[in-house]
Amino acid sequence: MHIKYYCDTFNKITYTLWDGEVNSAQWLANLRKTIEDPAWASSEIWIIDQTTATRLSSVSVGTIGQVIALLKEHIKDVRNRKIVFISNDSYFQNSQVQAILRQIRVKVVVFDDLSAACAHLGLELANVQREFSWLRSDVREG
Repeated sequence: MHIKYYCDTFNKITYTLWDGEVNSAQWLANLRKTIEDPAWASSEIWIIDQTTATRLSSVSVGTIGQVIALLKEHIKDVRNRKIVFISNDSYFQNSQVQAILRQIRVKVVVFDDLSAACAHLGLELANVQREFSWLRSDVREG
């Protein structure tokens, strides 16, 4: 799997990393695992880093619909989080995807730069970089 997450319960942050080629099935499986994790329930911030992922456009709009349905099941928990995507791929920045996400009235902010995302969230860049470096190493070592 090329998606991995970590819930930092002390700082109330969930980090999700997409690395390499990612497909719809992986996204759905990881999302289910994340939101069913009791540690996720305490998170106030959810940062999804897709900057090292490839072929995001292979994630279909139909998959986005399935993601929305899954998030709706946990809407109270989802709405209580600041959700940020960091993506240098235009797919998650396009208006169609944003319109689908707005259907559940969850504000998702997309950045193309981790430092801008950290500034927006009031987080220390070095700390967030360290967490994503650890996740990246872990996912690549298998």
